[in-house]
This record gives sequence, structure tokens and C-alpha cells, in this order.
Amino acid sequence: MTGRVTATRGNLPVELTSFIGRRRQVQDVKSALTAARLVTLVGPGGVGKTRLALRSATDLRRGIPDGVWLVELGSLQDAELVTKAVITSLGLRDELSRWPVSRLIEYVASKRLLLVLDNCEHLLDACAVLADALLREAPWLRILATSRQPLGVAGETVVQVGPLSVPDVDGRVAPDRIAETEAVALLLERAREAGAAFEVTWTTRPPWSSWPAVWTASPWRSSSRLCDFAPSAWTSWSNVSTTASVCS
Repeated sequence: MTGRVTATRGNLPVELTSFIGRRRQVQDVKSALTAARLVTLVGPGGVGKTRLALRSATDLRRGIPDGVWLVELGSLQDAELVTKAVITSLGLRDELSRWPVSRLIEYVASKRLLLVLDNCEHLLDACAVLADALLREAPWLRILATSRQPLGVAGETVVQVGPLSVPDVDGRVAPDRIAETEAVALLLERAREAGAAFEVTWTTRPPWSSWPAVWTASPWRSSSRLCDFAPSAWTSWSNVSTTASVCS
């Protein structure tokens, strides 16, 4: 769940939930954008690419004179509308008498801005062609994309996004160490937001053999709330995952 604020320097959504983990990867993304003009975050669906992109872009916003602009492509089905989606996100009028790409290139050619193209995988070719055209004509433009596959454009830097860090399943890990890992910290934070706060103890910690399954089941990681969470859920990871997916 996100909210928006009107701004002259972009259209990034306001974060309504805390950002957990990935501090090092945020720095990696920001560093990549200083060295490359196209950076693509690549990983499986639901792993957290969008949230990582938005946090990285938010951190960079103050240093980008013409703003950071999010283009949400997840619900777009027609590849021919990708350019129009960018135009709309930038707040430009779509001039029917002109070729949309020409209109867009003319606008960004002299701008120092960052475009965030989110969810490119189902429109990969269209996103790649547009990104290539814009980067060739707009020397100060930078693009941060999220996708399940690289765009395959010259000069692209790919940052692989994997699951959050998880506890070591070997041996008896102390409860405080369990709670410090990114995946567990996120789960506990979302539980607290849902009014179901509790602590990981030797009694409530999950059975070791169950851990690999829940961390590879990603839907709950992007959930904004858990509506039926209780310590007993530690014993059934399928319940945790299902609850989160239907309550998000």
C-alpha cells in the first residue's frame, strides 16, 4: 500500500511501511547508477525488486535536478503503450500529431532525471528498444529497471536480487540471532504492524526442518500486513505464507 505526494521533482510513492534489510544492496544499486546509465534489478517475482528500486531511487532523489520518475508497467499488456506510459508518468501531454518516442526524446534530451521502469519482464523488447533510444539521445538520463530478465541493452549493468538473508539452519542458533536476520526481522515487523507482536524465543522459534520452504515462498515478504498472525504459526509455514498473501 502506497500513497503519493505532489512534487515537482518526481512521482515516487511515499513509503508507508518500514524498509527492512538490504542495506548493502541499496548501496550497490546506488553505486551502479553512478557508473552506468542503465541498471536493471533482476530476480524472481515477489523477491523485492520494486521495493529495493524505490528505496534506492528515493535515496538518490536529492541529487537529481529534474527528479525521479516511476513508470509502473505491471498492469500494462500492450507493448505499444510503453512509451505512452512513460509520457504519462512524466506528466506530459500526449500530442497525437507527433510520434510518441520523438516527443519523449525531445523532453528528456536536456534533462538530468532518473526513470524507474518497474516490471519490464512481460514487455521486455519494448522496454529495451525505448531505453536504448532514450539513452542514446539523452546524455544525462539514467534508467533503473526491474525485471525477471535483463533488458539486453548495450551498457546495461545487472544487479541480481535474491531472497532476504535467513538464519543458518545448521546447529542451534540463539533466538536473538534468528530475529536479526533480514527475513525474520521483516516477518516480525509486519506481524507487529498487524497487532500480533511477539518475540522469538527457544519456545516459539520454528522447527529447523521447516525453514527452507518458507524463505523460498516469497508472497508474504511483500505483504503490508498479516491479519491472523500468532506464535503458533511458526509451526506451520504454509499458514504464514497463505495468511500473508490474502491479507496484503
